[in-house]
Amino acid sequence: MRPLYRLRQFWKAVFPCVRERERDWVRAALPPRAGEVFFSMSPAGQRHAIDTARRLAAWEKHIRSRLSAAEYRDLLQAALLHDCGKIPFRLTVGQRAARVLLKASPLPLSPRALRRCPYVGKALEAAAVHADLGAETAARCGLSLEAQTLIARHHQTPRTPAESLLAQADDCS
Repeated sequence: MRPLYRLRQFWKAVFPCVRERERDWVRAALPPRAGEVFFSMSPAGQRHAIDTARRLAAWEKHIRSRLSAAEYRDLLQAALLHDCGKIPFRLTVGQRAARVLLKASPLPLSPRALRRCPYVGKALEAAAVHADLGAETAARCGLSLEAQTLIARHHQTPRTPAESLLAQADDCS
């Protein structure tokens, strides 16, 4: 576990700040229905999604040599909605932090026992199903099949350059 990175991540979750120019950027990047979904995410979720997409935008020159314009658009849209499947869970900062700590714990913790603990169990359930829920939401918003696939697979072993880029940007944001 990278302590300074996790501390910065926790700080951003506790004190998320999304500026108006960032909101405008999101509105320009997403179709209207997808924008509505994005803005229904928690402020911390919005901050994380923007950071993920902005990291990809910073890599644009490198990415454009590997992806077509349509693939790049799909990648940015997927980055902005990759965690939208967590919306129904309305996790607290504490629940998200507990999940991160448990995932990094060297202790042999039983996932079955942890799921029975309501506080942690909700966070574990969200982690387990949010990618599939997010892909379903992306489909309802009219995002491309490629964007839906990127969202569905963003925690799996990457099979394509776009999946690899999204996973790297997500891990760094």
